[in-house]
Amino acid sequence: MYFLYVDDSGDSGHLQRWSGGRLKRSPTKAFALGVLAVHDQQWNAALDTLIEFRRKLRDRFGLPLRAELKANHLVTGYGPWADLPVSPEARMRAYRMALTLVSKASLGQTFAVVVNKVEMDRQKDTDNIKRRAWQLLFERAATFTRKSNENCLILPDSGDESLVQRMLREQRRFHRVPSQFNPSQHLDAQARTILEDPVHRESTDSYFIQQADLIAYAAVRRCFPEQWCGRRYWDLLSDSRVSAVDDRARQKGAPGIKLWPPLKTWEMPL
Repeated sequence: MYFLYVDDSGDSGHLQRWSGGRLKRSPTKAFALGVLAVHDQQWNAALDTLIEFRRKLRDRFGLPLRAELKANHLVTGYGPWADLPVSPEARMRAYRMALTLVSKASLGQTFAVVVNKVEMDRQKDTDNIKRRAWQLLFERAATFTRKSNENCLILPDSGDESLVQRMLREQRRFHRVPSQFNPSQHLDAQARTILEDPVHRESTDSYFIQQADLIAYAAVRRCFPEQWCGRRYWDLLSDSRVSAVDDRARQKGAPGIKLWPPLKTWEMPL
């Protein structure tokens, strides 16, 4: 069985939306959910590896073992990094080390869902972004476990417990998806390999969920690169990425990422 640790990155609101009579603008172009899938037989070894890695970060950069490792803190220097004499270059080096660790130390397997709010805005798509992201994640999780001949348990960061629980219960019993080859035909796609309700955890108490946060941010930057964090960060996950979650994404150079709405090319001129 796999434990699927999940965390998000970005704001789940539309680029522009009315709230309380005011027009609000989202600060991010995408909303993502990142996943670190750890097999139960590898769980203890993976935990030991993460603890040892955090000791290295403590010895090298001064980051306390109990401090939360978040991509946003690494990029901005906020959070526990604010009081440490660590340069931006060193923080990004720590980020690269954390991503590389997943593949090199065989921590687990990774994939992500990225909702492209820019494209949704262009298509005038008003779908609920958070619901769409979780729906796609449950579909990817079911595909991953079905092809692995395994079951899984979802362990997300705390927040939106009722929404996530309700959606998983619905998709376990009443979910259908359009056929890839005939969109007018719908196929049964119940998430039967996802066991129990999601078990929410505080990210501050879980090194695994903190890794999922780093994965989610790297997925966003694969689609929307910035000067300080570009597309190559996603590639540092190497063969830990699960290409089976989206074959079309693999063919266009982004293994392990389900992008919604789908684009003709991954090289977005943004």
